[in-house]
Amino acid sequence: MPTLDLPARIVIRGEDIKRAVKAADKVGDYMSMGVRGNVFFMEADGDTDKVLVEMTKDQLIEFNPAEVRALFSLDYLSDMSKTIGKVSEVTLNIGKDYPLKVAFKFAEGHGHAEYMMAPRVEAQ
Repeated sequence: MPTLDLPARIVIRGEDIKRAVKAADKVGDYMSMGVRGNVFFMEADGDTDKVLVEMTKDQLIEFNPAEVRALFSLDYLSDMSKTIGKVSEVTLNIGKDYPLKVAFKFAEGHGHAEYMMAPRVEAQ
């Protein structure tokens, strides 16, 4: 794994990610994740609809906020969420237009997986 400076760290329930990805997949091809102030968000915009899931520190397992945002392909997130949705805790490390680092334990803590997903860089 490459070493990246990903300032925001979010620990969230796997089922919360799966639910957000499933909803976003119905409206668009990409989902942005990030932090605004003290709120973690997952958002997708489509031609006719928008999905926005916001979670505060009280709704998350752990939250180390930083002002970040990155856009990711829902094709990859959807595939990943099938596994993530079954685990109790998922750690997300996010930077501004940096890859997303996803880590979780499985098999009652005997296994550990880490993924990195490249962001879709938006034209400015």
